[in-house]
Amino acid sequence: MVRETRRPTGPVEEPREADEGPAVVATLRETQLFAGMPADRLQEIARAARPAVFVKGDIVAGIIESPHSLIIVAEGAARVCRVSVDGRHLILRELHAGDTFGLALLGQGADGGNMLWAASPELYVYCLSAATVEKALADDAALCLRALHLVSHGLSSQCEQSAALAFEPMRVRLAHTLAALAREQNGRVVVRHAQEELAARVGSRQEDVSRALRQLTRDGLIRPALPRPGVEIIDRAALASYA
Repeated sequence: MVRETRRPTGPVEEPREADEGPAVVATLRETQLFAGMPADRLQEIARAARPAVFVKGDIVAGIIESPHSLIIVAEGAARVCRVSVDGRHLILRELHAGDTFGLALLGQGADGGNMLWAASPELYVYCLSAATVEKALADDAALCLRALHLVSHGLSSQCEQSAALAFEPMRVRLAHTLAALAREQNGRVVVRHAQEELAARVGSRQEDVSRALRQLTRDGLIRPALPRPGVEIIDRAALASYA
């Protein structure tokens, strides 16, 4: 579950190194939004970036001074999720180095209902104010087109996820999720995620996921992984096409 911050984190007054400018420029170049921009423009944007550090479980969106900053992941992993009134959360997507959060929310008076939280032991991000991003967009038509493409792609992905939640049985969503998460480990194909996290990925409850896992085991598609937690995938292709 998402937890509140237990120690002071968030924007730091001093960067990790004496001159972090080159690191910021390198991170900007990795993003789909700023890739391809001239070096002088990237350096101008980099000078406005504020570094911030979080630890696993920290809520990023609620700590940064402006909730409408553009957040760029430099190191680590973060998750975009939505939390229900009873505390359950749905993982919408994962962010890694070069990914951004907040582009669709710039200039809005609401946070859109999504939350960003740190998913790795340490998450290092750069924050750009709405004013900085809006100025860059106003000065660069190509940047505007890339931003429009990214926002459109994000909305399309969320529409597909909403359709799956509305029309696909949970066991089907779980099977497809297991196929997508599976990784080879010591000669076996496994998914090393606890049931609580799997429930957050498919928009269900842990007890329902547990029942669905038992059914997939009876179907001969998975079996418990050793050591726990996780499951071993017996037939990944069948999971991916499960209906």
